[in-house]
Amino acid sequence: MRFDLAILFAAVLPAAQAAINGFCVNGRTPGTCITTSDCTAAGGTYQSGNCPNDAANVKCCVKPKCGTASTSSCRWTNGGTSSCSGSTLTGQCPGPAAFKCCVAPGTWAKPTIPATKCKSHVIAAGNRALSAFSGHVKSVGCYGTRSGTSDHPSGLALDFMVGTYNPRGWAIAEWHMNNAAANKVKYVMWGQKIWAPSDGVKKWESWRWQSPKDRGDVTSNHWDHIHVSYNA
Repeated sequence: MRFDLAILFAAVLPAAQAAINGFCVNGRTPGTCITTSDCTAAGGTYQSGNCPNDAANVKCCVKPKCGTASTSSCRWTNGGTSSCSGSTLTGQCPGPAAFKCCVAPGTWAKPTIPATKCKSHVIAAGNRALSAFSGHVKSVGCYGTRSGTSDHPSGLALDFMVGTYNPRGWAIAEWHMNNAAANKVKYVMWGQKIWAPSDGVKKWESWRWQSPKDRGDVTSNHWDHIHVSYNA
Protein backbone atom coordinates (compact mmCIF):
# COMPACT_ATOMS: atom_id res chain seq x y z
CA MET A 1 0.00 0.00 0.00
CA ARG A 2 1.16 3.57 -0.64
CA PHE A 3 0.09 6.55 1.44
CA ASP A 4 -0.33 10.28 0.84
CA LEU A 5 3.10 11.84 1.30
CA ALA A 6 1.65 14.01 4.07
CA ILE A 7 1.00 10.84 6.10
CA LEU A 8 3.62 8.29 4.94
CA PHE A 9 5.94 7.63 1.97
CA ALA A 10 3.81 4.68 1.38
CA ALA A 11 4.84 -20.84 -1.61
CA VAL A 12 5.95 -19.83 -5.08
CA LEU A 13 7.04 -16.45 -6.18
CA PRO A 14 5.71 -14.74 -9.32
CA ALA A 15 7.97 -14.05 -12.27
CA ALA A 16 8.07 -10.32 -11.47
CA GLN A 17 10.11 -11.11 -8.34
CA ALA A 18 12.21 -13.99 -9.67
CA ALA A 19 14.79 -12.35 -11.94
CA ILE A 20 18.48 -13.17 -11.58
CA ASN A 21 19.79 -11.42 -8.45
CA GLY A 22 16.17 -10.69 -7.53
CA PHE A 23 14.11 -11.47 -4.43
CA CYS A 24 12.96 -14.96 -3.56
CA VAL A 25 11.98 -16.95 -0.48
CA ASN A 26 12.80 -20.50 0.61
CA GLY A 27 10.05 -21.38 3.03
CA ARG A 28 10.17 -18.27 5.22
CA THR A 29 13.83 -17.41 4.66
CA PRO A 30 14.67 -14.53 2.26
CA GLY A 31 17.04 -15.32 -0.58
CA THR A 32 18.17 -14.35 -4.07
CA CYS A 33 18.00 -16.04 -7.49
CA ILE A 34 21.57 -16.89 -8.55
CA THR A 35 23.39 -19.83 -10.10
CA THR A 36 23.80 -22.89 -7.93
CA SER A 37 27.59 -22.70 -8.29
CA ASP A 38 27.69 -19.10 -7.07
CA CYS A 39 25.37 -20.05 -4.21
CA THR A 40 27.48 -22.91 -2.89
CA ALA A 41 30.70 -20.93 -3.39
CA ALA A 42 29.31 -18.26 -1.05
CA GLY A 43 28.29 -20.83 1.57
CA GLY A 44 24.58 -20.72 0.77
CA THR A 45 22.02 -23.43 0.10
CA TYR A 46 19.42 -23.42 -2.65
CA GLN A 47 15.93 -24.70 -3.41
CA SER A 48 14.18 -25.29 -6.73
CA GLY A 49 10.88 -23.74 -7.78
CA ASN A 50 11.22 -20.14 -6.63
CA CYS A 51 12.97 -18.70 -9.70
CA PRO A 52 10.67 -20.13 -12.40
CA ASN A 53 11.62 -17.84 -15.31
CA ASP A 54 15.36 -18.39 -15.04
CA ALA A 55 17.69 -21.07 -16.36
CA ALA A 56 17.68 -24.50 -14.73
CA ASN A 57 20.90 -23.74 -12.82
CA VAL A 58 19.45 -20.55 -11.28
CA LYS A 59 17.75 -21.26 -7.97
CA CYS A 60 16.69 -19.46 -4.80
CA CYS A 61 19.82 -19.21 -2.63
CA VAL A 62 19.63 -18.52 1.10
CA LYS A 63 22.17 -18.18 3.89
CA PRO A 64 20.38 -17.99 7.25
CA LYS A 65 23.63 -17.61 9.21
CA CYS A 66 26.47 -15.21 8.43
CA GLY A 67 29.23 -13.29 10.19
CA THR A 68 30.21 -14.26 13.75
CA ALA A 69 27.06 -13.36 15.69
CA SER A 70 24.70 -16.33 16.14
CA THR A 71 21.67 -14.19 15.32
CA SER A 72 23.06 -12.63 12.13
CA SER A 73 21.43 -13.53 8.81
CA CYS A 74 21.51 -12.56 5.14
CA ARG A 75 18.73 -10.06 4.40
CA TRP A 76 17.77 -7.51 1.80
CA THR A 77 19.10 -4.09 2.72
CA ASN A 78 18.12 -1.93 -0.26
CA GLY A 79 16.87 1.54 0.57
CA GLY A 80 13.46 2.09 2.11
CA THR A 81 12.54 -1.58 1.78
CA SER A 82 15.42 -2.87 3.93
CA SER A 83 14.44 -5.52 6.47
CA CYS A 84 17.63 -5.03 8.50
CA SER A 85 17.32 -2.87 11.61
CA GLY A 86 20.91 -3.50 12.69
CA SER A 87 24.34 -2.94 11.15
CA THR A 88 25.48 -4.84 8.06
CA LEU A 89 28.56 -6.68 6.81
CA THR A 90 29.53 -6.95 3.14
CA GLY A 91 31.10 -9.97 1.47
CA GLN A 92 29.27 -12.44 3.70
CA CYS A 93 26.23 -13.27 1.54
CA PRO A 94 25.63 -14.68 -1.94
CA GLY A 95 24.23 -12.64 -4.81
CA PRO A 96 23.88 -8.87 -5.28
CA ALA A 97 25.35 -6.13 -3.09
CA ALA A 98 21.96 -5.33 -1.52
CA PHE A 99 21.77 -8.84 -0.03
CA LYS A 100 23.96 -8.38 3.06
CA CYS A 101 24.71 -9.89 6.43
CA CYS A 102 22.43 -8.18 8.96
CA VAL A 103 24.09 -8.09 12.36
CA ALA A 104 21.78 -8.32 15.36
CA PRO A 105 20.81 -6.96 17.75
CA GLY A 106 19.34 -4.00 16.01
CA THR A 107 15.85 -2.62 16.39
CA TRP A 108 13.77 0.21 15.02
CA ALA A 109 12.40 2.78 17.42
CA LYS A 110 8.71 2.32 18.14
CA PRO A 111 6.82 4.13 15.37
CA THR A 112 3.88 6.43 15.99
CA ILE A 113 0.63 5.53 14.27
CA PRO A 114 -0.65 8.68 12.51
CA ALA A 115 -3.83 9.85 14.22
CA THR A 116 -5.11 11.84 11.23
CA LYS A 117 -8.48 10.30 10.23
CA CYS A 118 -7.44 6.97 11.80
CA LYS A 119 -10.09 5.37 14.03
CA SER A 120 -9.24 5.23 17.73
CA HIS A 121 -9.83 1.47 18.07
CA VAL A 122 -7.57 0.88 15.06
CA ILE A 123 -4.77 2.90 16.68
CA ALA A 124 -5.26 0.95 19.92
CA ALA A 125 -5.08 -2.37 18.09
CA GLY A 126 -1.99 -1.24 16.21
CA ASN A 127 -0.23 -0.26 19.41
CA ARG A 128 -0.95 -3.69 20.89
CA ALA A 129 0.79 -5.25 17.87
CA LEU A 130 3.73 -2.86 18.19
CA SER A 131 4.11 -3.85 21.85
CA ALA A 132 4.06 -7.53 20.92
CA PHE A 133 6.77 -6.98 18.28
CA SER A 134 8.83 -4.22 19.84
CA GLY A 135 11.59 -3.04 17.53
CA HIS A 136 10.48 -5.12 14.54
CA VAL A 137 8.23 -2.60 12.77
CA LYS A 138 9.85 0.27 10.90
CA SER A 139 6.79 2.49 10.41
CA VAL A 140 2.99 2.32 10.35
CA GLY A 141 0.52 4.03 8.03
CA CYS A 142 -3.22 4.36 8.43
CA TYR A 143 -5.17 6.90 6.40
CA GLY A 144 -4.67 7.28 2.66
CA THR A 145 -6.82 8.11 -0.34
CA ARG A 146 -6.89 5.61 -3.17
CA SER A 147 -9.19 3.88 -5.60
CA GLY A 148 -10.65 0.42 -5.13
CA THR A 149 -12.06 -1.15 -1.99
CA SER A 150 -9.27 -0.31 0.48
CA ASP A 151 -10.18 0.43 4.09
CA HIS A 152 -7.47 3.12 4.38
CA PRO A 153 -9.74 6.01 3.25
CA SER A 154 -12.08 5.08 6.13
CA GLY A 155 -9.28 5.02 8.70
CA LEU A 156 -9.92 1.32 9.22
CA ALA A 157 -6.62 -0.18 8.02
CA LEU A 158 -2.97 -0.21 9.04
CA ASP A 159 0.16 -1.08 7.08
CA PHE A 160 3.00 -2.35 9.28
CA MET A 161 6.17 -1.67 7.25
CA VAL A 162 8.86 -4.26 8.05
CA GLY A 163 11.09 -4.32 4.96
CA THR A 164 11.37 -6.78 2.10
CA TYR A 165 10.90 -10.43 3.03
CA ASN A 166 11.50 -9.74 6.71
CA PRO A 167 11.28 -13.09 8.55
CA ARG A 168 9.26 -11.28 11.24
CA GLY A 169 6.58 -10.52 8.65
CA TRP A 170 5.14 -14.00 8.90
CA ALA A 171 5.04 -13.86 12.69
CA ILE A 172 3.34 -10.45 12.74
CA ALA A 173 0.77 -11.54 10.17
CA GLU A 174 -0.09 -14.69 12.09
CA TRP A 175 -0.24 -12.75 15.37
CA HIS A 176 -3.04 -10.65 13.90
CA MET A 177 -4.82 -13.83 12.85
CA ASN A 178 -4.48 -15.35 16.31
CA ASN A 179 -5.71 -12.15 17.97
CA ALA A 180 -8.35 -11.23 15.41
CA ALA A 181 -11.36 -11.23 17.71
CA ALA A 182 -9.79 -9.02 20.39
CA ASN A 183 -8.61 -6.51 17.77
CA LYS A 184 -11.70 -6.52 15.51
CA VAL A 185 -9.62 -7.72 12.55
CA LYS A 186 -11.48 -7.87 9.25
CA TYR A 187 -8.65 -9.38 7.20
CA VAL A 188 -4.82 -9.60 7.02
CA MET A 189 -2.48 -9.58 4.01
CA TRP A 190 1.20 -10.56 3.80
CA GLY A 191 3.32 -12.07 1.05
CA GLN A 192 0.64 -12.11 -1.67
CA LYS A 193 -1.77 -13.94 0.63
CA ILE A 194 -4.88 -12.94 2.52
CA TRP A 195 -6.67 -14.27 5.60
CA ALA A 196 -10.09 -13.50 7.09
CA PRO A 197 -11.72 -14.88 10.27
CA SER A 198 -14.08 -17.00 8.19
CA ASP A 199 -11.04 -18.93 6.87
CA GLY A 200 -10.24 -20.40 10.28
CA VAL A 201 -6.88 -20.32 12.02
CA LYS A 202 -4.12 -21.77 9.83
CA LYS A 203 -0.47 -21.19 8.99
CA TRP A 204 0.36 -18.47 6.46
CA GLU A 205 1.30 -21.08 3.85
CA SER A 206 -2.36 -22.16 3.73
CA TRP A 207 -3.82 -18.66 3.37
CA ARG A 208 -5.64 -17.70 0.17
CA TRP A 209 -3.81 -15.88 -2.63
CA GLN A 210 -4.60 -12.19 -3.02
CA SER A 211 -6.40 -11.22 -6.21
CA PRO A 212 -4.76 -10.64 -8.56
CA LYS A 213 -1.98 -12.82 -7.23
CA ASP A 214 0.84 -10.80 -8.79
CA ARG A 215 0.34 -7.02 -8.61
CA GLY A 216 3.70 -6.23 -10.12
CA ASP A 217 5.98 -5.03 -7.32
CA VAL A 218 7.12 -5.82 -3.79
CA THR A 219 4.86 -3.31 -2.04
CA SER A 220 1.71 -4.10 -4.02
CA ASN A 221 2.37 -7.79 -3.42
CA HIS A 222 2.59 -7.15 0.35
CA TRP A 223 6.15 -8.43 0.68
CA ASP A 224 7.41 -5.41 2.65
CA HIS A 225 4.43 -4.77 4.92
CA ILE A 226 1.55 -6.45 6.67
CA HIS A 227 -1.82 -4.93 5.77
CA VAL A 228 -4.52 -5.26 8.42
CA SER A 229 -8.09 -4.10 7.89
CA TYR A 230 -10.40 -3.68 10.87
CA ASN A 231 -14.14 -3.75 11.39
CA ALA A 232 -15.81 -0.46 12.26
